[in-house]
Amino acid sequence: MTLITPTECKNNRHRIGVSQTALCELAGLRSNYVCRFEGSKICEPSGKKLVSIKNALEAFEIARAGNVSAAPKELISAARKELEKIRFIQARLTNQTNVVKANASSTWAAS
Repeated sequence: MTLITPTECKNNRHRIGVSQTALCELAGLRSNYVCRFEGSKICEPSGKKLVSIKNALEAFEIARAGNVSAAPKELISAARKELEKIRFIQARLTNQTNVVKANASSTWAAS
């Protein structure tokens, strides 16, 4: 399963109106990573980096929807807040999944 393709990244980024540099900054990646990714110069990007890109794009999209005419710095600031929410939700879901797995393992072992 692919989290995001280079073409999807580029198309989404253009639709939202975010530069490659801003996306790298929010995703916590080197300044030229998105350029190389979109240019298909990265053969096997790590899942962690793809998740970072996808989450950052989602945060930008939410921030842009909240303020269509935001200046780039305002958009980055708003996207940072949205990214914190996204990460919090993902952490909660991961914890809940781990609890369910642990409970299932305990139940299975007891039978």
